Amino acid sequence: MKNKSFCALGAVYGGDDPDYFELALLSVIKQTLRVPICLVIDGPIPKRLEEVLAKHIDEIDHLIRRPQNVGLGPSLRHALEQLKNNFEYAIRFDSDDINYGNRFEIMINAIEAEEFDLVGSHIEECDGPGLDNVISMRKVPIEPSEIISKMALRNPFNHPSVAFRIEAVLAAGNYEDVPFFEDWHLWAKMVAGNSHVGNIDEPLVKFRYSPKMLSRRRGLKYIKYEFNFYRKLWILRSFGTFRILPIMFLRLLTRFLPGDAFRRIYLVARRVFDA
Repeated sequence: MKNKSFCALGAVYGGDDPDYFELALLSVIKQTLRVPICLVIDGPIPKRLEEVLAKHIDEIDHLIRRPQNVGLGPSLRHALEQLKNNFEYAIRFDSDDINYGNRFEIMINAIEAEEFDLVGSHIEECDGPGLDNVISMRKVPIEPSEIISKMALRNPFNHPSVAFRIEAVLAAGNYEDVPFFEDWHLWAKMVAGNSHVGNIDEPLVKFRYSPKMLSRRRGLKYIKYEFNFYRKLWILRSFGTFRILPIMFLRLLTRFLPGDAFRRIYLVARRVFDA
């Protein structure tokens, strides 16, 4: 790994499924290229999660416990402040997704070759306890120019797939309290600050897909959060002021649609953007 230091960074909270969490953790532990594992406990967790944690505690190098549940973005923000003096790069992993066994090795090689500040990959959306059934693939743009051009339209990175240079994240302002959009907002700030970004043209994570995800993306509360995100994106002045407004209004309008209509539009958009 030359002179760069890497860690794997994840978070778990009381609502996570213990069995899914253990599968996710094992997929990090059993990587072809092992790096120190840093785990944030976001508030109190139930006994079953504590048992999974105790079972694998010897494999976890840094454990950060937060007394109250504050959400993923604030938890990761706190963790990066704690880890900035120990590691140069963090490889994100989620508490219920399964990482390909060689994911870390591929990402570290890409970072060593390209000096990325932020890099991600495609993900496979799967169901079943062991994520054996692949439903679809969420592809992301590969080249920096394509990432910039699509920033206002869609999130150009899959959060469970990314690795980033901690100093670059902190320089961009770290994760902020932007509900549902913390990661997308952070990527936009990094790109606006001229961070070197890219994606790897292959899937490296099996993402646990649930139809309930779409139902959470509708309604007045979500509209409020999405409007807040686009307001912050507009303030950055880096992604086309007059391009952002029509995209925002079009996306907001779809949140008023009935569930079936919203789902059909979402699936059509996915086929277009992931082609």
